[in-house]
Amino acid sequence: MTAETQTEPAGPAIHLDPLGNRVAAEICPAVRAYDFRNPVMLTSGQLAQLRELQAQFARQLATRLSLVLKLECVLGKVGFSESTFAEFRGQISERSYNCTFKAEPLRGLGQMTLPASLASTVVDRLLGGPGEAQTVERELTEIECALLDDMMVQVLEEWFNQWGYELALQPTILGGQRFSGFTQSSSKTASFVHLSIEMTLGGATGPLSLCVPEVMVEPLLRSFQTRQEKMQPDKPVVREPNWHPAFEDVLVPITAHWNAFTLTLAELSSLEIGSVLPLPTSILEQTSIVVGSEEKFIGTVGIEGERIAVSITSATR
Repeated sequence: MTAETQTEPAGPAIHLDPLGNRVAAEICPAVRAYDFRNPVMLTSGQLAQLRELQAQFARQLATRLSLVLKLECVLGKVGFSESTFAEFRGQISERSYNCTFKAEPLRGLGQMTLPASLASTVVDRLLGGPGEAQTVERELTEIECALLDDMMVQVLEEWFNQWGYELALQPTILGGQRFSGFTQSSSKTASFVHLSIEMTLGGATGPLSLCVPEVMVEPLLRSFQTRQEKMQPDKPVVREPNWHPAFEDVLVPITAHWNAFTLTLAELSSLEIGSVLPLPTSILEQTSIVVGSEEKFIGTVGIEGERIAVSITSATR
């Protein structure tokens, strides 16, 4: 006789949120490694502000490139985010023109890339061609690379000028990897900001990418924020009133009166004891309350217990 043992299927895995509460598996928050050596550099508010700045930069760059190439250059969707150098490399095609740059006196090395089809189209236009999309990819000559590097320097000049840095920056291309390979200018986990702009020229389309290290961006960001603060209108200085105990026993005269009506001199001269001056009933609600020598409030006259009183209804100033 053989005994069969049935194994019950394992129950659903238990998932807990950061507060220790059970949550459904499908809404379980994803766990992501955090690199304490490279903390987040920009807040969400700063990223939103800088994305708007980069969109403005793209519009200015499109105008400059169109003038340089004498051909309409369209710059479309703009992406701006933080990433590591390894993440940036993973997004760039191996068939791209990759160059390393610096910007004295800032520290660090950045990367700039252009897809091979766009790079060939730009070179064709710089050499006097129609600037049409190239169907056959080939390695660029040294002269063609020099022309392309000159154009990339103009892109970098436009990008660095937008920050309003206090010192003159001189972007320089250090070298390119042409259409193969990639210069390892930083460690894989180094923090960068990644700017990607969809570029269209002569039928060729692709992302113009700029990867700038944190050490280079930080002084630019400080300069930009300082400039933004100076552009903000000065806030009026609000001084809080100071109270001195010596004021507590000062007596201030309070009077209440009505602005009833006017009389001619003839009517005024005929007034005597027993004369009756009719007043409108609405005048009770227009009682002026004078503090010291200045009218401060408007009130309504009435009876409070066995005394005549004035209820303040509004302030005059």
